[in-house]
Amino acid sequence: MAPMQDTKDVTPTVGPFDSHPNGGFVNQNDRDIDVAAKILAAARDEKPVTEEEMQALSGWDKVVVGTAAIYGLKEDLGLTGYQYSWVGSIMYIAFLIGIFPTLWLLQRLPTGKYLAVNIFLWGVVEMCHAACTNPAGILICRFFLGLFQCCDLPAMIIIATMWWKKSEQPVRNAMICSVTSSVGNGLISFGFGHLKHSAIAVWKYIFLSVGAFTVLYGAFMFFVLPDSPADAKWLSEREKVVAVERLRDEKLGMENKTWKWSQAYEAVTDWKNWILWFFFISVNIPNGGLIAFSTIIINSLGFSALNSSLMTIPTGVISTVSGIFFSYFAGRTRKYRSLVTVSSLIIPLIGTIVVYVLPRSNAAGQLVGLYMLYVYWAPYVCGLAMFQANTAGHTKKTTVNAMDYVAYAVGNIIGPQTFLEDQAPKYIGATVAMLLCYAMCIVLALAYGVACRLQNVQKEKVHSFMSDDAIDEHSADFLDLTDKENVTFRYTT
Repeated sequence: MAPMQDTKDVTPTVGPFDSHPNGGFVNQNDRDIDVAAKILAAARDEKPVTEEEMQALSGWDKVVVGTAAIYGLKEDLGLTGYQYSWVGSIMYIAFLIGIFPTLWLLQRLPTGKYLAVNIFLWGVVEMCHAACTNPAGILICRFFLGLFQCCDLPAMIIIATMWWKKSEQPVRNAMICSVTSSVGNGLISFGFGHLKHSAIAVWKYIFLSVGAFTVLYGAFMFFVLPDSPADAKWLSEREKVVAVERLRDEKLGMENKTWKWSQAYEAVTDWKNWILWFFFISVNIPNGGLIAFSTIIINSLGFSALNSSLMTIPTGVISTVSGIFFSYFAGRTRKYRSLVTVSSLIIPLIGTIVVYVLPRSNAAGQLVGLYMLYVYWAPYVCGLAMFQANTAGHTKKTTVNAMDYVAYAVGNIIGPQTFLEDQAPKYIGATVAMLLCYAMCIVLALAYGVACRLQNVQKEKVHSFMSDDAIDEHSADFLDLTDKENVTFRYTT
């Protein structure tokens, strides 16, 4: 091993303290201390951390469902265009109903186990789709799918902030939220599409196969996904300390199971969080529509069902690669992350213009424009990274998480409703809605960056008037303070 340079002593300097109006700290109950402080408190004899040990831990991806509409789903169930739009929207209505109970449970239950159980259950519901015989059946299945799926993104955001630094979170978000499911869905549906004379409809095979895989995945994750670094069986005690210590400078905390109403109140009264809230609504309106209608749009360009399945594969590749690409640059800077987000919005904005301007007879040009639209996933994951980097305090993170997930659901409810049946196949209304949404996202991303800069200036002024004795910067790192309570916290802009 190379000689250790700039090593950091991991002997804990944290203890049972809480914030005080003068910037100092007073004793508080041990139950309110972040789990990271407890790990460090039990590791006073551990050795220092070297640069070589500060490595990121692996994450995971999850499977999402595609649509089987072009393989007879609409015809077999008698779905009208209006009803099919609600098949896309109703899942996110369930998100709105389930998000607050699921976040309450995430605050109190083991995060990894809770996520794994829900993955297993939505896999079961996914397989139940194959038993549907009418519109009511598919709507009920989609509703319950939403109830179980509403925990996935909040849980993974919480887990990401437990394991990865601010600079690492954007790329991790892109990997965790990758849209490679459309690649698998395209290949699976292409394969099953060759079953011309099967007793079971092709769309039923798709639901059964995806659901079965998800059930197995949920069972696997129940046993291998730790709830926090403290519960990671594959980490030694020393490695747990390393996992915690590398997050000290982030001032985000790790995990705390005590619900703090003061932090929840701070979350909903922090005006910059509402800027991000409207950003998530705007960026997810196109998402909701494209999830439900992209395959139908491709099919309407004159491609067969089999070829349309293959044509959806690039959408997942483009979304994932663009997400990782822009997230990489977002993670490289803390001063211009909002500008990186804006740059990622320009491509889908141009793609929307291409789709709007070109005639439907220009299938190649329409496909290029449609594929450009799928870069929209990059600003979404960059937005998640801004929220993660700028929110401290476990209850506040959970509350802002809920706010942003409500915005995600609202956007995805609205999205399919912009695709009106009487406007098919060009869907002028939906195209105009996407143009407006991307333009609004650019304005909101810039406004969020300015808001964070202004709050940093205010923090610097407060910091400059405080005495050194009133600031215990090292001890504040794992005391479950919010970003506003911790005077040393600085926002990523």
